[in-house]
Amino acid sequence: MNEFTQLQMVLEYWRSRWKVAQRDERGASAPEYLVLLLGILAIAALAIIAVRTFVTNKGNELNGK
Repeated sequence: MNEFTQLQMVLEYWRSRWKVAQRDERGASAPEYLVLLLGILAIAALAIIAVRTFVTNKGNELNGK
């Protein structure tokens, strides 16, 4: 092999490595969606508990308990 061919091989190797490093990362992956969903569910659960507690306390006040 001559030096030019070796240089071409080295350049092609580094180009292929660079493409792997620059893969397309648009959008969220499944674990990111799972974390987002769990966060939304936790906030919704806290809101439901707060409203339920408030309504129960107000109902007890009105009933004289």
